[in-house]
Amino acid sequence: MARPPNAISSFTNIDMAEKSVSDAIKVNKEWIKIWAASRPGHNLNIKYDTGKAIGYSLFRGSQKLTPATKVKVVLKYELYNGKPYYILTAFPEV
Repeated sequence: MARPPNAISSFTNIDMAEKSVSDAIKVNKEWIKIWAASRPGHNLNIKYDTGKAIGYSLFRGSQKLTPATKVKVVLKYELYNGKPYYILTAFPEV
């Protein structure tokens, strides 16, 4: 059985989500190229600190929202819409 998460998180809004993910991919484009060229059998986890609040996290047992400045982007290597990989998920982290 899967362990429940220690926290949940959400971006402030869709524009903030798109900008944060886009920036994370741009900053890591060389790593992404190397990863994709190796035809990996694993996902690529990218963590990027935006330097500003992009959303909030709520930790288990807490009633206080914590501002999140980092974004985690997970890329999956699998052909999709003619591209070799796609964004599997992305979410804010503290």
